[in-house]
Amino acid sequence: MCQNLRAIKPLIADRYAGCCHLPAESRTACLQTINTDIGDAFNLILAAKIACDEGNNDLMREHLRRLRDILLPKIVSGANGQIYNTMVAMGRNDWITLDTTLTLAPQDPCKNVTMTIVPQGIVNAEAAGKAVEDQGGETGVTVVVPAASTQAFTTCTYNVPSGTTFDMRFGEEFRGVMLGGSFDLARTNTPIPENGLVVAAIPTDLQFTASKYGHKLRLSLDKTNPYNALRLDAQGKGVLGVALTLESDSSALVGLVYVGSTIYFEFPVEVNASWTSVRLMVPRTRPGNDFTPVNDLALIAADGPRTSPPPIANDPCSDLDGNGIRDGADERIYALMYSLECDSH
Repeated sequence: MCQNLRAIKPLIADRYAGCCHLPAESRTACLQTINTDIGDAFNLILAAKIACDEGNNDLMREHLRRLRDILLPKIVSGANGQIYNTMVAMGRNDWITLDTTLTLAPQDPCKNVTMTIVPQGIVNAEAAGKAVEDQGGETGVTVVVPAASTQAFTTCTYNVPSGTTFDMRFGEEFRGVMLGGSFDLARTNTPIPENGLVVAAIPTDLQFTASKYGHKLRLSLDKTNPYNALRLDAQGKGVLGVALTLESDSSALVGLVYVGSTIYFEFPVEVNASWTSVRLMVPRTRPGNDFTPVNDLALIAADGPRTSPPPIANDPCSDLDGNGIRDGADERIYALMYSLECDSH
């Protein structure tokens, strides 16, 4: 329940910021709408908690689905080209430790795949519509390259080694989590310059399973997202960016609003010169928000720091303590967490 409250705090901060930029005559109605949505989200979390306590997982999932409809978690591109989530997943106090090398599947690892060339570059065929939408509906030159064509792209499967484990902190610490599965990469054959990163391959599929104490979390590639890309430098080092949908049937996990959501991840990688292996290297020393990027305001709203009540302000759009969050949002966030005794960290 507290993790789900954490997920709606950035929504409150963002919605208040949006209202406060409006002219005064529109602001009051906007703030009233926010308060209604906040109340609805809070009630859905409480209803989900009650359904969970009563063992009614189907009803709990329905409440959380409706909560996601209010949150509208998205993956967006910032002005600087950085891809980020609108919903906070891993925060500054979270981390992952993983170092494993995936190798080509032993038999027939590669096959032709249909891809689409859009103004932004090469994307999965399923992502062409979203890519056009992100350009404001301007299609530009869009070319479908069928798998049966002589110019077809080739995608290859890389398997996670048997017995791979990782450690992580997400709210609490988990040691020795089992990781299995594979991902597929289609090389773009783009020349790599001496300096900087280029999109060297497009992930065309990913199916991971993380399991601990019999509880399993499935992570699968959202092929409709145009931001899936493997970016490398001339030394074969870079970042694997993937939009992953999280699913689980475990009673210990289905109560999280994150399960059923799609979250953008960035994993540090290293590809060997022959493209026969891909190493995932996630160091303990880097904060979790590096791997599930989100803007700074959302991080502040989700994880603080705040150890005392916010200042009481007459204007909900002011920011008396200068933390970047409007005072009205600060008050609502603090009241929600305090009322349910949820630690802000």
